[in-house]
Amino acid sequence: MLSREIILYIEVDMLCFVLMCIMLRNLWHTHKLAHEDFYFFICTGAMQSILIADVANCVLEGLEYGWVTIPLYIINAIYFIGTGVAAFSWLAYTDFAVSLNPSSASNRKIMLNIPCAFLTVMCICSLKTGWIFYIDEFNIYHRGDFHIIQQLICMLYFLCAFVYAIVAFLSSSIATHKELCKKLMYYNIYPIIGAILQISFPKLVLAWPVCTVGMIIVFTQIQNSQIALDSMTGLNNRGRLFKYINEKIDKISKDDVMTCLMLELDDFASINHRYGHLVGDDLLKHVADIIKTASSKMPGSHFLARYSSSVFAIVSIDSTIENTYLLKDLIVEKINEYNNKTTNSYRLELNTSVVEYDLYNMTPDDFFTLGDELLTEESNEKHVLKKDNIKSEDLIK
Repeated sequence: MLSREIILYIEVDMLCFVLMCIMLRNLWHTHKLAHEDFYFFICTGAMQSILIADVANCVLEGLEYGWVTIPLYIINAIYFIGTGVAAFSWLAYTDFAVSLNPSSASNRKIMLNIPCAFLTVMCICSLKTGWIFYIDEFNIYHRGDFHIIQQLICMLYFLCAFVYAIVAFLSSSIATHKELCKKLMYYNIYPIIGAILQISFPKLVLAWPVCTVGMIIVFTQIQNSQIALDSMTGLNNRGRLFKYINEKIDKISKDDVMTCLMLELDDFASINHRYGHLVGDDLLKHVADIIKTASSKMPGSHFLARYSSSVFAIVSIDSTIENTYLLKDLIVEKINEYNNKTTNSYRLELNTSVVEYDLYNMTPDDFFTLGDELLTEESNEKHVLKKDNIKSEDLIK
């Protein structure tokens, strides 16, 4: 007969399981599984296997039937293997999510998987050796002599994820990237809380239900932030840009410098028309990646957004107007490198404008309107120059 505490514990596990099913369904339908989403998916699935194994162990443990022993061994093996997979997947997810260079994160994943693979082998061997766990003649679970290895591996993974998030947070100059790193840092508080509860109540496995609750909270926060992103480029959308500006205007002083660098893909509509929207979409993504990389190399805090169809905006704070011009030059340089390397018949050209915010004589609308007007002026000058060159060539002929 199950005690009231065990029944309540099972109900909590099942509630967490259902919530994670909803989370998985939402993840599957709203994301194209990129690297980080794939590992978040795996982590969630591993958490579910832990919860189900935990419930099954609560129901079967202590039953005085000979056939129960083998299922208990299998259930506990699944549980402990799941803990390693969940912890590894969370670290891999954090690594990909905070890294501005996904290829380096991809190279690390093989090395990061070694402790998880080692724990899996130990768990399988425990079916015979009892290294991590064993079941006695009364069908009662006991910790094995090397059970501490499982705890150390899991805590090591969570600690590494915490360190990754902190390092990325401290080194990032992109506002939304810093916000994501902060949320991932907070998640690691939950395993610590779970570990403390586990030590306080050794008869109940509380660490993973607490981790599950934490994961759901973090997922909800990240999902909410995704609403403010442009689905094509992954940059902030126009609505989030204006919200950010209004928030910063309330906080900046007369000594603070806030600039806006606007970048427009020149003649983008003709590229779309001639080569198709898929080519245009790829160009937008490539330019967005160049903007992200260049901004990460500059001092200050930078908020990146897609302002309109082919216009990007970079709002910089804690920097200087000179650094904004250097950022512009760096982006133009990367665009020229792309043109020199590509075999496409078209060239990417940018119209640019730099505006410094005037705290006393500007509204947020004025800030962007001026930048937009400067873009239009540069674009018109280029087109007039092109027409003059064409006429000159015709006269020579």
